[in-house]
Amino acid sequence: MKQFLFIVMIAFGVNHSNTSAQSFFEFYFNAGGVRYDALLWIDAYSNASIRVKFYDPEYRRYLAIDEGGFTTVGPRGVAITCNYVVWANTTTNASYYYVPDNFFLGYDDYGNPLLFNYDANGTYSQVKGLRKLNTYADYLSAYNRFIGN
Repeated sequence: MKQFLFIVMIAFGVNHSNTSAQSFFEFYFNAGGVRYDALLWIDAYSNASIRVKFYDPEYRRYLAIDEGGFTTVGPRGVAITCNYVVWANTTTNASYYYVPDNFFLGYDDYGNPLLFNYDANGTYSQVKGLRKLNTYADYLSAYNRFIGN
């Protein structure tokens, strides 16, 4: 599955050869009947940071976690492998509550983008609404909207 990955980085402008390059995206996915909204930042060194926000009916409020990981470029796309999860704006481990995500970005045989997530428990979900944020200011604007809900 991980070979499925590379062209999306080119299509969405992720550039690992330029040390000043950073890429920002927003998207959402659904799993277990819950919508998860996400902001993704990829730096020039293949590091990835993702903030995920979701509504928890048990707590009756929105919760947010921060995930960290790295990107791997393959022959047909990109894998984003998250290896830690903490509660947003903390260093408190949240892996007992939220399992790390693994995002795979690529194209099908017809050139259509395929964006999906397999979390660490093997739960599949299709990523939707992927939007590249062209500047850091766009990212900050999305972040402010993101934390405003």
